[in-house]
Amino acid sequence: MSQNDLVIANQGFPAFRSDLNSALQALATNNSGTSAPSTTYANMWWYDSANNLLYIRNEDNDAWIKFAELDQTNDKFVLSGTLQLDDGTVSAPALTFNSDTNLGIYRGGTDILKFATAGTDAVTIDASQNAIFANDVQLKSDASVLSFGSDLDVTVTHDADDGLVFKSTATGDDNPFLLTLQTGETDLAADDVIGKIQFQAPDEGTGTDAILVSGAIQAVAEGDHSSSSNSTRLEFMTGASEAATTKASLTSGGRLGVGTTSPDGGIHVKGNGEHGIINIQPGGTSGSSNNNYLRFLQSNTDTNPGIELEAGASASTSMELAVKCRNSGSLNTHSTFKASGQLFIGTTSDLGGHTIQQKRTDAGGCLYLECNASSGSQSFLDIVNAANTGTSQGVRFHTNGFGNIRGTISWDNSSTSYNTSSDYRLKENVVTDWNATTRLKQLKPCRFNFISDADKTVDGFLAHEVSSIVPEAIVGEKDAVTDEVLYVNGDEIPEDKKVGDVKEASKIIPQQIDQSKLVPLLVKTIQELEARITTLESG
Repeated sequence: MSQNDLVIANQGFPAFRSDLNSALQALATNNSGTSAPSTTYANMWWYDSANNLLYIRNEDNDAWIKFAELDQTNDKFVLSGTLQLDDGTVSAPALTFNSDTNLGIYRGGTDILKFATAGTDAVTIDASQNAIFANDVQLKSDASVLSFGSDLDVTVTHDADDGLVFKSTATGDDNPFLLTLQTGETDLAADDVIGKIQFQAPDEGTGTDAILVSGAIQAVAEGDHSSSSNSTRLEFMTGASEAATTKASLTSGGRLGVGTTSPDGGIHVKGNGEHGIINIQPGGTSGSSNNNYLRFLQSNTDTNPGIELEAGASASTSMELAVKCRNSGSLNTHSTFKASGQLFIGTTSDLGGHTIQQKRTDAGGCLYLECNASSGSQSFLDIVNAANTGTSQGVRFHTNGFGNIRGTISWDNSSTSYNTSSDYRLKENVVTDWNATTRLKQLKPCRFNFISDADKTVDGFLAHEVSSIVPEAIVGEKDAVTDEVLYVNGDEIPEDKKVGDVKEASKIIPQQIDQSKLVPLLVKTIQELEARITTLESG
């Protein structure tokens, strides 16, 4: 190590040779020393042996520029300061290798750095710090992680041999991982696909159908999108021996269609060349007795069912169906279809056969049958005795609870009887000496036709004229009508109507007559006539 002022003075030969050797040694060792040379020149070298740093003097000869650090322990060169290169090109990069001159780094423009391989752009880093790769990107670690955001709050992690794990690392409430599929279309029309996820096995060895798209989920515009509408349906697609096609859809209105893309109603099931079937099966362990339920809620804010269908096991291999309705807050069983084929309505008690037990406090009926035949005759009720022997009671009338029979309709092989209770054990104050003829003469038999059947004339009575003579033969009041119903707020009112207009006009409640109740009066009158005839004949 040596330093010299590099000035050879006039002197004798021995001194000249010594001074020259010192200067040459200083040049050979880059003026090495623990401190800077006292005499400096522009662009001269100095090796700081104390710190293993190599300096070069600046052009103005007023400062040292640190050029590099020499790692004397590991015999390495460490570049210091700025290294400036020519811009270079894709085929002749600014930084390259002797044996591969079209591999390297070059400047692709203002603040653009490019990496070239085989004379072609491989990676570009632009002025916005975007990295653009010309081909595949491979993360070779089984634990590779891609992190996103300034605080790395979203990650994609390699799940070795399985796939990817998407995660939001935010620990606060309501910060789920969000995946959004977007389209760049600027004018969405009906049936345009907005986004789609497909499932496929392209490497399946058998080929053909096996490598087609097997399933998919896609969002499809239901109509032209506008500032006031983005109606969209979800389609669920599966393949059988085909590229996956739509098998179910969920519309923008919340309607679910299975086997159809145009569901008519909340849930619409259409069979694809087969029956449309909905199966409801309970969960739980094998042999558990969990029931199946179908519930109907009264309003969009209600949480309790207004009507409930419950299918439950009545035995290990049998089931029954119960229909429940909510009344005044309570859900009660109104009818049950038993596994034996029996139908219970209004009761859960087995009284034998089908049972209707309706407890009403108003004047309404318990059972209403309506037939709407457009022509010909139509049976409203068929009661059949398959055995066809003896006398059968098709209808029995009870009062004050089951078992207190007050009348029947019965039949045998040749006729039908309409029977009312007449057992002496049910009667008291029995009188036989009363005047029937006077009352009979007050009756006014007449001939007439009903307004609804103008061509048919019949014999009979006017009910109100009989009511005061044989009141037990008449049901109802003279001139009775139903109440008129008016439109009120909340009704669906036609355009030509308003609140207070008639919604349902009043209707007559016709009086009815049981002409068989006149028979006792007729019989008693005949007896009285017979007595008078006998008296006259004997006189």
